[in-house]
Amino acid sequence: MVWFLILLTVVTYGFIMKHVLSNIMKDRHPVRKKVPYQKSPQSFAPSSLITTESTR
Repeated sequence: MVWFLILLTVVTYGFIMKHVLSNIMKDRHPVRKKVPYQKSPQSFAPSSLITTESTR
């Protein structure tokens, strides 16, 4: 009975270590591609301000 418990412990430990070591190098958070900075579309709307001599 004792040998069975020892064998079960060794097999369980081996399975857990195999699982842990195979997943330790996996990247849990994949790096996203950087999106270039985009301005809001409102910045390209024509201005409703009236230009004068002092603002030109």
